[in-house]
Amino acid sequence: MRGQWWSFISFRTLTGIRFVRFEMYKKSQSVDIRKKDDIPPADHIEYKYAPVPIDIIPPVGENQLMHFFHHPEHAEDEPACLDRFPKKLRERFAVCNGKATGTGWGLHLVEGWDSKKTWIMCFVLFGLGSSLWGILWTVFKKSAQDAFAISGFTIAVALLTIGFTQAMTENINV
Repeated sequence: MRGQWWSFISFRTLTGIRFVRFEMYKKSQSVDIRKKDDIPPADHIEYKYAPVPIDIIPPVGENQLMHFFHHPEHAEDEPACLDRFPKKLRERFAVCNGKATGTGWGLHLVEGWDSKKTWIMCFVLFGLGSSLWGILWTVFKKSAQDAFAISGFTIAVALLTIGFTQAMTENINV
């Protein structure tokens, strides 16, 4: 994740944690997720987890992982969850033996829009801003009807823009 200040002002946040099988390319060191909700086979000698074989894939659910992320103090009460994580043995994962790619397993940290921050910012900018505009226009121009017509239009356009943006980004994040 990013630095503390950037996380505070960013409208992006962690929305999911998933077990994945990925493919790493040797030359660029880039990673391509090949399969979601996957762990190494039980007989794979480079990874260790317990119990073997795992009954349910993923071994720890996404909701539970998110709970532990937001409340790390609860994670120490559940050491059994840590045993279920596939751990790479010996050295760090790397593509070797003259191959162009290598297959590995890990966690995918999924980022998405922080809806709480987005709605708070929209309320402050458009809700309070339009109300202030309406009040000031009424006081200085002596026309409440014109003032709140503009304020109402501003709020309507803002809500339609937010709804449209949210609908478009949901298709991208899937």
